[in-house]
Amino acid sequence: MTTVVDHPPHDAKLQKQIALYTALRELWTDHMQWTYVTVDAYFHNQDTLQPSLDRLLRNQKDMGDAIAVYYGREAGDQLTALLTTHIQQAGPVLKAAQAGDKPALDKALADW
Repeated sequence: MTTVVDHPPHDAKLQKQIALYTALRELWTDHMQWTYVTVDAYFHNQDTLQPSLDRLLRNQKDMGDAIAVYYGREAGDQLTALLTTHIQQAGPVLKAAQAGDKPALDKALADW
């Protein structure tokens, strides 16, 4: 006897959720990669720092754009702003860590 399996009807909302999940998974992977490259450039190759930082910051915008498709432009812009601030505030942390300045590092981490 053959069993017939009913397949659920195409669910546009579910498809959008899957697309968002997939896009964000890729974008967070990129975020980790570009964060590593940027921090490495900060400490080991200042000539590549700005292009790496620019690419990392573009990733923050890409994440906001991915969210905007699902949650709206305002939410996407808010996420982009938060993530961009997060990246920009990491600069003082790196500077203090490189200098071995514990009080400045503590302050930068608290501000971050």
